[in-house]
Amino acid sequence: MTNSEQLEIYKLNLKIEKLKTLLNRLNTQVEIYIQDINRKNELMKIVSNSKKRNELDKEISDTKKELEKTRLKYSRLEMVIKQKETKLKILHTNELLKNDELALVNSMDTLEGKYDVYKATDEKRIGFITFFPDSYESDMGSIGYCVLPNYRGNGYAYKALKLLTSYLSEKGVDKVSIVAEEKNIGSIKTMEKFKNDAYEYEDQTGNMELIKKFSYTLNKKEMI
Repeated sequence: MTNSEQLEIYKLNLKIEKLKTLLNRLNTQVEIYIQDINRKNELMKIVSNSKKRNELDKEISDTKKELEKTRLKYSRLEMVIKQKETKLKILHTNELLKNDELALVNSMDTLEGKYDVYKATDEKRIGFITFFPDSYESDMGSIGYCVLPNYRGNGYAYKALKLLTSYLSEKGVDKVSIVAEEKNIGSIKTMEKFKNDAYEYEDQTGNMELIKKFSYTLNKKEMI
């Protein structure tokens, strides 16, 4: 991690803490408005004077408007915090799991599991890729991936696959397999293209109806 990245992480952490403090204040204000509305609603039940009832009714209406404004601010601020936390996760990501275009973020910080795929430029989540070992003692495992509809057709699945397998290879995983339905043309194209990035490739489809299964021996050389 470069010095500039470390500085950016430090500044982001400070900003997130400040925003969370503000978020807590807004949440407290929401609770105060709700309590005030409830209290005045209770008063409405026992007040018989029409003028006083009208005053209370207006106060309740005004407080409800302020409540909705505060809730909107809360929602927007919550979204900003999530965006900055995502950027923080990307900055903390292992160097093998990111490049100038994509970053694979595994929140569990383990080799296996789901890696959310983000565009490194704007922190937009575009899909995910998974890896699960055949067993805890195995140096083999299975990979699956999904790109959100709005981002398909850009080769992101293939690029994420290259990033992940490079990382897995460094961690001692020697072989991976990918399974897709034959009607999933996009996935099969990705599987076919990845043949050039492996030492060995094997079509294990056999007699499995409507299913394609490929296995790859990972190239130990730099694949990115």
